[in-house]
Amino acid sequence: MDNGGVVPTKRYTFIGMAINYIPVQQAFANALTPGICDDILRLKNGGYLEFRIVDKPLLYLPLNQVPESQPIAAVSTTANNATIIGTGVIAAIPFPMYKFAIPITLNPYENFSFTLKFDGTQTTTQDYDIQVVLHAFMRRPS
Repeated sequence: MDNGGVVPTKRYTFIGMAINYIPVQQAFANALTPGICDDILRLKNGGYLEFRIVDKPLLYLPLNQVPESQPIAAVSTTANNATIIGTGVIAAIPFPMYKFAIPITLNPYENFSFTLKFDGTQTTTQDYDIQVVLHAFMRRPS
């Protein structure tokens, strides 16, 4: 985004969203790697999201209801204690998303915010980036 929280000169229609949990240091030799799945579950089950356009709240939703674009499909430990994490196919079709019941329109220059809120008790074994993906198509302003 060119400007945080606002998209100038373009109109978008959002049809859904996904959330990705990205471990900052995912090293297979790292002792923290087996805790990634547990950490992601703690984040998903301990928070909710709030989506607003201007000052109007449009959506409140528990994080465990929003699918990941590329979820962890399997975790296994080998005979030599290496941990292997299997994920889904990148850019799989159909792309996993939480589909909005009614598409949401963002008009040019409208402020919007997407806030993840936690109850404060989530402890994780490592740091995470959390990526919110809004599935949308651009419409020319009328």
